[in-house]
Amino acid sequence: MKRKVILILIVLGSVGFGAVHWGQAGRLRAENLELRRQLAEQETVLAAEADERRSGQEAEVARLKKRLEEVHQLRGDVARLRGQAEEAERLRAANRKLQARAAAFQGQPSAPVEPEPSIVPDSYPKESWSFAGYDTPENALVTAIWAMQQGTPETYLDSLAPEEQVRMAERWQGKSEQEIAAKHQSDVTRISGIRVTGRQDLDADNIVMNVQIEGVDRAEKVSMKRVDGQWKFAGYIREPEQ
Repeated sequence: MKRKVILILIVLGSVGFGAVHWGQAGRLRAENLELRRQLAEQETVLAAEADERRSGQEAEVARLKKRLEEVHQLRGDVARLRGQAEEAERLRAANRKLQARAAAFQGQPSAPVEPEPSIVPDSYPKESWSFAGYDTPENALVTAIWAMQQGTPETYLDSLAPEEQVRMAERWQGKSEQEIAAKHQSDVTRISGIRVTGRQDLDADNIVMNVQIEGVDRAEKVSMKRVDGQWKFAGYIREPEQ
């Protein structure tokens, strides 16, 4: 009888011990499920935030591309008007010379001929920067730095070769047009002019120019490419760091 009582006590103890551990296991399973639920919620929130940021960046790139298309539409008109202005100036100069020669033949004093402006070849001081177009590599380079000075990222983007456009669009992701414009204007503040000191024609559509950036006393090599008949800035050429 005594042995049976002991056996019963052992069995009851085992059952109680198992019940305790069963309860602990149940709580651990519940905590595990709750942690999994919280983790899933956090992953959902993070994914939504990432999608929102990506959508904003894609929208900014799309907006810049749209502005680029608008600039392309205007570019033809600007180039045509600029060509007409240059042609008109050439005609005026030719007329002045003809008038002077005609007056000389007739024995009459000729009208004073205005002297041609003195320009240092391949030197572009800051006060002369303007939208120079893309008919020569030098003009395209001046147009690009002028766009930076004016704080017009869309015009600057239009002055770049396609590969450089893609690289810059990637660098600009997440930045507003105002931030880009401010950075460009800050970059050229100390520059007093640019001077082309040499050029190497790689082929009909690719050249390398040696450029002295005055005011900051920096020498650079730049790549210029002709795209659809117009020259564009294709980036700096720099030796890889050792």
